[in-house]
Amino acid sequence: LGAEFPRLAFVGLDIVPANIACAETAERAGVNVEWVVGSASELPFPAGSFDAVLNVESSHNYPDFGRFLSEVERVLKPGGRFSMVDLRWRKQGLFFHVFRGLPALGETRAALGASGLGPVEETDISANVLASRRACTPHEAEVIRGRLDSQSRYFEMNMRCLEGTALFRFLRRGYIGYLHWHLQKP
Repeated sequence: LGAEFPRLAFVGLDIVPANIACAETAERAGVNVEWVVGSASELPFPAGSFDAVLNVESSHNYPDFGRFLSEVERVLKPGGRFSMVDLRWRKQGLFFHVFRGLPALGETRAALGASGLGPVEETDISANVLASRRACTPHEAEVIRGRLDSQSRYFEMNMRCLEGTALFRFLRRGYIGYLHWHLQKP
């Protein structure tokens, strides 16, 4: 984003210092990007610091999603926007209980509705993500096969939702949804 929008200032946050170190070396990061080690549950910024907060494919890892939303509301300026894309379980059947790594869609909707942010706009982008994963699978799988052992390869391919993996099948069959939410601080 920094390279695409050179007149804007960006802050990237990750709880893992090694991820921040890697991000700082990215060729296209731009000079208008600051990288910060920190937790999404305790954002290390003053209240009213940001016009927008973006969260991509990480909120399903947060132990307290409601706390994260409170922090987003706190750091946004009045009128600030919050955009989040992530995976959620749609169906709470056997797979949901066996593979509980993702939150349930209903729980997420309830937390978003209870937050001080609104209105909630939700868009299901699962079909777009499936098309992208199908198109990218041949190249990404080749790269992964060339650099990882079989156990690591399976994990990496599944996490990237490559065609043929369990995560891809759950998404294709509708057990999991890939959604985009857009909210605004009053």
